[in-house]
Amino acid sequence: MIKVYVLPQKDPSILGSQPRYEVGDYVNVTCRSGPSKPAAALKWYINGKEADPAIERPYPIEDHQNGLQTSSLGLLFVVKQTDLYQGAI
Repeated sequence: MIKVYVLPQKDPSILGSQPRYEVGDYVNVTCRSGPSKPAAALKWYINGKEADPAIERPYPIEDHQNGLQTSSLGLLFVVKQTDLYQGAI
């Protein structure tokens, strides 16, 4: 049996981010992988700490006609003081 793997051709992109967040701001961003096979496994980190799965929003994997797949993972939360590191996220 032969298994074929295809890596994404570029880094994941983050959509919807703001240049700056403050305590009380609403974060609603999406990480989207490039097409690959199998679909990329995505995970959010906030200042080096793994994000709580309760604030992650998985989206259905997109299947492309060429057999590749695109993954997307959203992140939704209100910024708390504990989310900041040296005043930034």
